[in-house]
Amino acid sequence: MVKLARTSMTDQVVSYLREAIVLGDLPMGAALSEVRIAGEMGVSRTPVREALQRLAVEGLVVHSAFRDTCVFTVTHDELDRMVDFREIIEGGAIIHAMKTNLSGLRDGVDRVIAGMEKAVARRNVRRYLSLDTDLHAVIVAASRNSYLIDANKLVATKMAALRTALSMDIQLIERSWNTHQEIHDLIATGDPDAAERRLRRHVRDTKSLFVAGPGVVRDGGAVSKAG
Repeated sequence: MVKLARTSMTDQVVSYLREAIVLGDLPMGAALSEVRIAGEMGVSRTPVREALQRLAVEGLVVHSAFRDTCVFTVTHDELDRMVDFREIIEGGAIIHAMKTNLSGLRDGVDRVIAGMEKAVARRNVRRYLSLDTDLHAVIVAASRNSYLIDANKLVATKMAALRTALSMDIQLIERSWNTHQEIHDLIATGDPDAAERRLRRHVRDTKSLFVAGPGVVRDGGAVSKAG
């Protein structure tokens, strides 16, 4: 019983910290203190330590050689690898989904796009960014390929945090919205090759925005709006 209770508490700390990282409340590169987090959440240091270990496995938290713990950062090289990975996973997923599950893909994308439109109209940036992450997840999920779905999880949360670091500007959100509408329209036409090309280009364009964005990606490893 004690073990189950502690596991539940650890889950709560994991969820709290993951959300804080994705929303930018804990910006990339920010130092993480077990004592401070435990005090804020009113728990002991044990579930905090376990939560940080789990987030490190997800790549959201990094333990340095000096035993400091901080929110992840991304180098140019790592960003290149993430973009290549996303192109392969998402490009393959949209092709497969459109050939084997087009109605399911359309329904899922329609639902998210409708929410995005409302978020843009209300200038609700945080809601839009959450739906941006959902849209890419829906495309991969529509492939109904468990290997693609699990692989996507390797970078999905990191990408959500990167979007927050970059895209709090409503103009960038509106630009993103136009791109997602184009992808939606290509899915609606039922042309998998065109949809895949547009999705891949979108992923590559996002990389250039990250590189150009102030304080998002730096040579040698720093990625932080806190820095």
